[in-house]
Amino acid sequence: MIRRPPRSTLSSSSAASDVYKRQTQSRGTWNMKARAHTVSCACVGVMLLTVTRLTSGDVGAFDQITCPLPPALCLSNPGSLAAMSQLAEPLPFNATLTYVHQLLQEAIVVEHSTIPLYLSSLYSIVNQTSEPATIIRSVVIEEMLHMTVACNVLNAVGGSPSIDAPSFIPSYPLNLPLTNVTVDIRRFDQAALYNFKLIESTTHFHKSIGAAYEYALSILKALSEQHGETAVFTGNYSYQLEVTVPSMSQIANKVANLQDATIALLGVSDQGGGCPVPGHEELWPGVANISAGPRGGGLSHFARFSEVAAGRRYLPNDTVNSGPTGKPMVVDWEGVHNFTANPKVDDYPVGSDAYNLSLWFASNYTTLLVQLHRVFNGEPDMFGETMAGMGQLAVAAGQLLSTQDPRATTWTG
Repeated sequence: MIRRPPRSTLSSSSAASDVYKRQTQSRGTWNMKARAHTVSCACVGVMLLTVTRLTSGDVGAFDQITCPLPPALCLSNPGSLAAMSQLAEPLPFNATLTYVHQLLQEAIVVEHSTIPLYLSSLYSIVNQTSEPATIIRSVVIEEMLHMTVACNVLNAVGGSPSIDAPSFIPSYPLNLPLTNVTVDIRRFDQAALYNFKLIESTTHFHKSIGAAYEYALSILKALSEQHGETAVFTGNYSYQLEVTVPSMSQIANKVANLQDATIALLGVSDQGGGCPVPGHEELWPGVANISAGPRGGGLSHFARFSEVAAGRRYLPNDTVNSGPTGKPMVVDWEGVHNFTANPKVDDYPVGSDAYNLSLWFASNYTTLLVQLHRVFNGEPDMFGETMAGMGQLAVAAGQLLSTQDPRATTWTG
């Protein structure tokens, strides 16, 4: 089982869960071989509410992956992490590794599915230079890096990210896999922020994306100990992507082994839901602080959304329980483009501006997913072309959200 050591042991531990120390270590010749790609923040606004206008079925919940292990060891069991640390017999290698592939694919679905949610809210804000818009945009950029990390880990353990399948496209309202959260595409308001905080936290039955990553790492650790790490990490290293965002000093690294996977996935988890509380590391992710951890960003996604919802900044000594008690933040709840939740192309009159823009966006978004699939499955050189398409979608997103929704009873032009 992947467990975080107390902070006092971080400098000397060589355990795989020593994420904080290893994330700051030089990667030496390994980093020299990685292909680096740089993301311009101007190209990040992409996947909007119109992603829901393509026909697809709902994505399954956290327990709809068939688990080949004894029930006590399956993710649906709240005690699975503890049980994984007390294995009496070796895990069946092929079936268990396939199970991890499926879990990581679901994680990719989650990381991707948050992006339309956050961007729909972001682009509904009229003042795109406001503090709330800036905060949400920063989270979106990091979610794109999270998706890259999940794809890299899946590639590293011999899997293949599936991004161009019709089932990959989320249909809202959506029960997010691995989290027990049902979400809607909606404009910027308190209801949207409440859902965003749920996504980034631990929900009923102790489910969260962070808990799922910790569980997957526990399986990878067990398989590596039982069968050898080289038998587990067999993926084609060249299929992975190293992506940097210079303006935020953040990077999605390639993954070569269990240590890299641990650093990557626990770092993503911390940045979303917060870091372990010193002295209570064993309670993470159910108990966390407001720090984004070593991946960067200052505050976790949960904390940043909490600031916007409260209209106030955090002070250094604030906690999750205290909420933000610092200086006020200007939040214009009225300066928002309104639209009916969970829109689809067919909701609009054929030939109307809303219909035409939605149809164009949905079609080109599908093209983008096909390109991303190729990027993460052996054609990393397509990344630049894909980013260019992303930039075009960002422009279209702004146009779409400034076009009146015929069904909306109120509108801010």
